[in-house]
Amino acid sequence: DRLSPGSRGLLVKLARAWGSSRFEQYARQVSQALLKQVDDESLAAEKRLEAARQLVAFRPRDEEVVRHLLDRISPQSAPELAEGIVRALQPSESSQVGTLMTQRFRGLTPRTRAAGIAVLLARPTSTRSLLDAIDNGTIPLAHVSAYSARQLRELGDADIERRLERHWGRVRRSSQDKRAQMAKYRSLLTDRKSTRLNSSHSS
Repeated sequence: DRLSPGSRGLLVKLARAWGSSRFEQYARQVSQALLKQVDDESLAAEKRLEAARQLVAFRPRDEEVVRHLLDRISPQSAPELAEGIVRALQPSESSQVGTLMTQRFRGLTPRTRAAGIAVLLARPTSTRSLLDAIDNGTIPLAHVSAYSARQLRELGDADIERRLERHWGRVRRSSQDKRAQMAKYRSLLTDRKSTRLNSSHSS
């Protein structure tokens, strides 16, 4: 009982990985303790956000964790806390992150919406939820920048690229993107040339 909620969460997670169910009874207690920290207004914002991050790490596939954390965000929430809670959801492996985030989108402040878009763009599954929300008008197209659209193109997902073209037309790389790509290729060519020279000298 002297362990912090985060440490107890790690202990339960390890026990599960080892195939033990002895510590399962503590799992709900750990989650509740972490949520209590998130709710504790006497704690500094970073302490509360660390509890949110620990909870997501502890239960990465749990849809209820996503719901509980989003329930704690309102227009009256401190901007730093609201944005931090949304960003804490980015590592979540729940298949419902995208759906739940888009459902709550209209109730978020502009700053928190920007964080929500970043979370939705983090993986193909939630990106599809974002594109669904754009299709049905839940999220205005203007909330997704052309830069983000170009990033999505790099995922190499044919379905996502087809849907991008529906909204933005054919997404082309910017001059900056092209310069970065050329610099990458030049670096690779330089490294290969250096490797060949070193090999010839050593022989």
